[in-house]
Amino acid sequence: MRKMASLSSDSVHAIRQRLQLAVEGKAELSLKDVGELLLATKYLMLSTEEGE
Repeated sequence: MRKMASLSSDSVHAIRQRLQLAVEGKAELSLKDVGELLLATKYLMLSTEEGE
């Protein structure tokens, strides 16, 4: 939980930008980026479920 709380909207935005560049073939995505992206996705899914 602490790790999820440490993800600020700025860091999520930066990871999203790196993902977009990787999809466009302009950069590579590190394993750390993938892990943080999955963690952010999990956090968003959990927060959405709690809001229902």
